[in-house]
Amino acid sequence: MKDTNAEAIRTEARQYLSVAKGLYKRKKFNNQAITNIICLSAEQCMVSFLIENDALPNHHSLDFLIDQTKKVKPEVPDALVADLHFMEEFQNLCVIESIGMKSAADQDVERLLNALTELDTVLFPVT
Repeated sequence: MKDTNAEAIRTEARQYLSVAKGLYKRKKFNNQAITNIICLSAEQCMVSFLIENDALPNHHSLDFLIDQTKKVKPEVPDALVADLHFMEEFQNLCVIESIGMKSAADQDVERLLNALTELDTVLFPVT
């Protein structure tokens, strides 16, 4: 039986990803704003997957979510895991040293958008 809360979270993740792709394509916001939306999408995508698998980690930073997702679904490609961890260079909300964090270049945004599209496909394959 599907968890309706997890489904709602997954829908939200997909909406964030769609918005990020549209904003990037039309250059409506700077890359930092788009990267923040991408990170929200990644977080929601993994939270949805982990709720469905009753496997939420104690901490909800991207790194903890990525590691837990890989633990629950070992077939997530290592290259995708590396791309997801790469997001942390742009999104360290709980680390005071990150106040001057790195800005995402266009190729970084494209890499992250591609990673999120792949993540959705890997975690929620169409059957």
